[in-house]
Amino acid sequence: MIKIIPKEDFEIAHRLRDYCFTPYSGERRKDFSYWLENSITLGAYEEGSLAGLIMSLPLNMTINTVSYKMGGVGFVSTYPEYRNRGIMKQLIMELLVKMREKGEIVSVLAPYSVSFYRYFGWELFVDRINYTIPTAQFPNFGKEMDDVHRFSFEYNDKKEFQAVQAFHNNETIRIFCLPTTQ
Repeated sequence: MIKIIPKEDFEIAHRLRDYCFTPYSGERRKDFSYWLENSITLGAYEEGSLAGLIMSLPLNMTINTVSYKMGGVGFVSTYPEYRNRGIMKQLIMELLVKMREKGEIVSVLAPYSVSFYRYFGWELFVDRINYTIPTAQFPNFGKEMDDVHRFSFEYNDKKEFQAVQAFHNNETIRIFCLPTTQ
């Protein structure tokens, strides 16, 4: 049975997450608890036991200066004894339905298997490439003065948030919408 994981099963969800990934403690455990409460968190239950879980974190993504609701899919996990039974397929299909209902039309994840997620419609849009550039190859601009503005989501200052948001959007436009040279 696929259903939203109820609050009374959050500790069981923690145990499954810790089994499948590096165990969390302290602040990271608190963060995961927050996401359990504030995400679409689905569980697959077999005979009353949690067999697998998947989560869609409610986020936003800006594409060509337009903001879209985005589901950050994560913590995809199943106990080994429940694997290869189609449980994860059921979880993903139900999650996609729930994401669509919430208007999350874009989704991002970091796949452990590209072919597995490609089956469900995800596709790679970026590949990680690391470069090492010696410091001597960077231009020397001398000492420049920049403005530093401290900002925290913990203390909501609407005016400061709007300033940060405007700066971010302007930089996004500047970087990604530059005319190409031929």
